[in-house]
Amino acid sequence: MQKFWRALAEAAVTAVGLLILGLIAGGIHSWLRWPTGVVALVLLVAFNLKCCDAGEYLSKAKGVYHPMYGSNGALGLVLAVFARSARNT
Repeated sequence: MQKFWRALAEAAVTAVGLLILGLIAGGIHSWLRWPTGVVALVLLVAFNLKCCDAGEYLSKAKGVYHPMYGSNGALGLVLAVFARSARNT
């Protein structure tokens, strides 16, 4: 579970950075606009990868591991959160 919480915290920090950079990129009216947008796009990809890691760690901790949870990004994380734990049945 510790790996899941760490990956979830990393995803949250990445999402906050993405949001801030995305808002800043919209307000810039100089040559810095497109590099800031590119960095925001890179953070979007990093956020998706962090969600993949978090979903995979959570599904392994619940005992319901399936590769789908680690390959669908944020959707896989949501599916892993709502999956029933195999250990409590």
